[in-house]
Amino acid sequence: MKIIEVESFILSVPLKRTLGNSRTAYNVVDWVVVRVHTDEGISGTGHMGSMGYQKGRGSRAMKSVVDTELKEVIVGKDPFYIEKIRREMSAKSYYYGQKGLAAWGISAIDTALWDIVGKATGKPLYQLLGAYQDELPVYGSGIDLSWSLEELIAEVTDFVKQGFKAVKIKVGKPDPREDIKRVKAVREAIGEDIHLMVDANQAWRPAEAIQIGKRLEEYNIYFLEEPVSNNDIPGMAKVAAALDVPVAAGEMEFTKYAFRDLLTAEAVDIIQPDPMRNGGITECMKICTLADTWNLPVTSHFYIELMVHVLAAVPNALYLEYIQVFVESLNEVVIHPVEIKNGMMRVPQRPGHGVEFSEEAIKKYRVA
Repeated sequence: MKIIEVESFILSVPLKRTLGNSRTAYNVVDWVVVRVHTDEGISGTGHMGSMGYQKGRGSRAMKSVVDTELKEVIVGKDPFYIEKIRREMSAKSYYYGQKGLAAWGISAIDTALWDIVGKATGKPLYQLLGAYQDELPVYGSGIDLSWSLEELIAEVTDFVKQGFKAVKIKVGKPDPREDIKRVKAVREAIGEDIHLMVDANQAWRPAEAIQIGKRLEEYNIYFLEEPVSNNDIPGMAKVAAALDVPVAAGEMEFTKYAFRDLLTAEAVDIIQPDPMRNGGITECMKICTLADTWNLPVTSHFYIELMVHVLAAVPNALYLEYIQVFVESLNEVVIHPVEIKNGMMRVPQRPGHGVEFSEEAIKKYRVA
């Protein structure tokens, strides 16, 4: 089997409402879809999600790195040689940078290659990776910092009604007292039996994170995500050492080496891989194993449709992240929608990862 063609396109799907965190706000999701075709008629799909206020912002750069840099590396190759191809793509990116855009493109192609192998063998991805479980718990996650307190309470209580046993909200308001007020209100609304996570999206300096984190401990926080800049590993380590609340991070990293540095610095208690930043399915598996070496759990960031396969193949999985508005956006453009029942997700049994974009949606939402 040989790769004969690589195509990419962008689908731009408006969100039903504007979402916000401590860094920015979004009202559209662009899905950059990468299809890898073989001479045996089997094609694999990878996809990258880009959020923003303008169609094509960021996503066109993601598409470009596939079209102009990575495509020529993989055409003619045997798609079963995933690790070798991944390393060749990384080597190709050496001069202009192996992180950032290059990592996104490599991740999408890596995912497409695994999809091809699954389809060729007739096996779902998690079984190729080494199945450990067939379903996983899911937490309801909001991008809700711009929402009123009433809207926030409605969101989390709806998650609980849907059967979720854990929820996450955003923090990082200019006035920390607002964060405390919102967390207190959410805890009162969902009760003590529901796990409550909070995500600061790197909003604070270490001293601020420690001060605010200690106040949040009163509300039985399950984990505090990205309290400080992902570039400040010593600062993250200070926060982790000072708080009883577990610190979670990793979504913004681009290599397994960054996770190694987080772990050796004792800067995190929970690892959060993101398959489209961290290097695709191949690197996510390595990152999960690395975390297991430190006896630490992993929980996913975004891409529940892909991470369900990864976390179902490792022994240290904690939760899948379910961002309802983004899943709704994905469900708008795929043939087989993501399904969550009573806070649990069963792993799809279709060959490969099972994510296929519909031709009807491509016609409706394609912008490039």
